[in-house]
Amino acid sequence: MASVTREKAVIATVIKPDEMERPIAELVGYRNADSWWEPSRRCLELMTAAAGFAGIEWFDDFRLDYSDGTPGPYHGVVHAYMTTEGWTPGTRSSQEIIEEQKQLTAGSTEKALAERHRMAELVEEVGRLRDEVESLRRRKAIRLMDRLRRK
Repeated sequence: MASVTREKAVIATVIKPDEMERPIAELVGYRNADSWWEPSRRCLELMTAAAGFAGIEWFDDFRLDYSDGTPGPYHGVVHAYMTTEGWTPGTRSSQEIIEEQKQLTAGSTEKALAERHRMAELVEEVGRLRDEVESLRRRKAIRLMDRLRRK
């Protein structure tokens, strides 16, 4: 997209209205000719940064109802700049957006590794407890057999 843009692209698309930490897009298919994909706000920012723009500014977000009055999909509008010229205080550099995503990804990776480590510890503990229960059962069975022999 950036390769066919001189100064600024105005990108308006259906988006997920809720704020999500992870940049995700849901494949919704062809629904009332709206769109095939619904990206989250963060996903749209990251997609725009990955498309080669220098900066991104959120211009607006709104629900666009159908002409018959039924509720329509939520939309987001961003201005994507090729250079720093024309930036407003709300414009974020693509590099900042990408760096932020790298930090979030690193943080979630560390969290996932810690959770896996804890899960492995729990699995090990469950195995140890099963062995202990089995040992107790065997000892109880042996004691019972000894009692029966004595009688």
